[in-house]
Amino acid sequence: MLTVLLAIVVTQEVDFSETTSRVILSHAYDADMMVFASYSKGYSSGGFNQDIRMRPFEPEISDNFEVGMKSTLRDGTLRLNLTGFHNSYENQQVTVGRIVNGQPTADLINAQEATLVGIRA
Repeated sequence: MLTVLLAIVVTQEVDFSETTSRVILSHAYDADMMVFASYSKGYSSGGFNQDIRMRPFEPEISDNFEVGMKSTLRDGTLRLNLTGFHNSYENQQVTVGRIVNGQPTADLINAQEATLVGIRA
């Protein structure tokens, strides 16, 4: 019996880097109420999926806006926090599960653009 092993070496090189920022403005009206607004830029590096084809995925970049208020009411017995947010993504990274040759696998792919808008209370 003759066994032949064939090794294939695949190399790819990329450079992903980004400087991100965050700015927060806040104002305390008194000891019981504060309002705030913030902007931040998010970044998640790109890379390669871990299979023989080394399929790449691009960096995810987001612009995040948030406004809100934090308060303590009724002599400290009630806390009310309210925040509104808007996040817009470019090349959003999404994990996709699938079966390849009978084996479960997960790949990161780019979902292009996405927007999340909401309120937290």
